[in-house]
Amino acid sequence: MLVGGAALCLCLSTRTAIADTPASTASGVRAEGEALGKKGLFVDAIERFKKAEALEPAAENDCFVAISYARLKKWTQAKLFIERCRSRTGGVPKLAWYGQAESLINNSLSKEGYATILLRSAPLGARVHLDGTPEDERFETPISLWLPAGSHAITVEKDDFASGHAELLAVAQQRRTEEVVLQALVVEHKETPETVETPVTGETATTVETAALVEASPVEIESSEVTYPQASHTAAWLSFAAGASCLAGGMVAHGYASSSRSRAQDPANDYDAEIESFKRRRLITVSLYGAAGVLGGLGTYLLMRDSASEGAQSGLSVDVSADSTHASVGLGGQF
Repeated sequence: MLVGGAALCLCLSTRTAIADTPASTASGVRAEGEALGKKGLFVDAIERFKKAEALEPAAENDCFVAISYARLKKWTQAKLFIERCRSRTGGVPKLAWYGQAESLINNSLSKEGYATILLRSAPLGARVHLDGTPEDERFETPISLWLPAGSHAITVEKDDFASGHAELLAVAQQRRTEEVVLQALVVEHKETPETVETPVTGETATTVETAALVEASPVEIESSEVTYPQASHTAAWLSFAAGASCLAGGMVAHGYASSSRSRAQDPANDYDAEIESFKRRRLITVSLYGAAGVLGGLGTYLLMRDSASEGAQSGLSVDVSADSTHASVGLGGQF
């Protein structure tokens, strides 16, 4: 954490060279924010960085806001802003301290067990606001939200669509996708009679004008969680079965090899022939044990991948060992 803190202090002092820039410009306002950050006034610094963004939009403004939120240990907002900074840049921002700041934020989110919720919307491009955060902090869908365990209220809005509210339940270290569906505002057309005077005869005539009325009543968001298909684990278990077969064959070959070596010690037998037989059987044994290990590893990978696709934490360990007279295999894990 000391390293991360040093990185953040560094980033708020790298641009002191522009301190003399007029405060009416975006650079000047940003310089004020950096000076406030150096004094530990991170809330005030955020306000200055946002003002700089209003004067002249630039990706680095988001990065400076992210750093300030990181110093306040508000990891959700720090992550949202640093990701938007990277997205607006189109790659890694050219800021010397960016990599260290990003690592600090990511490590803190992981250490504290934040959930990751990928929020999609229909239609795309809706604005999302997390309750409890400043009103001007809105992010467009699709967006990944890093949230501490618990319930979080969000507001989703888009022009010509009814806005609504939803509750997201974050489970520690869980990754999942949520989709929100916004309903279009209803447009009604009414025929409104209008009386006008004709310029030639002075008589009056009635014309019909069409007026569009928008129904402004809010519509609640329909939220649906994306569920993943149940993995069959078929390929993983077939791999384990093949590995077990190779292991069994290796154990048999191991026994024959040990027998050949024992017979070579008997003066009544042909020593050279028995040693040659032992070497061949040893090669077969090693090959089968090796194949068992590879197939066991492949099965482990497939099982972990399939389990991860179900949103579950899983793990499996395979241990194969052998010596001149014994062989063993161990399996362990959690599914």
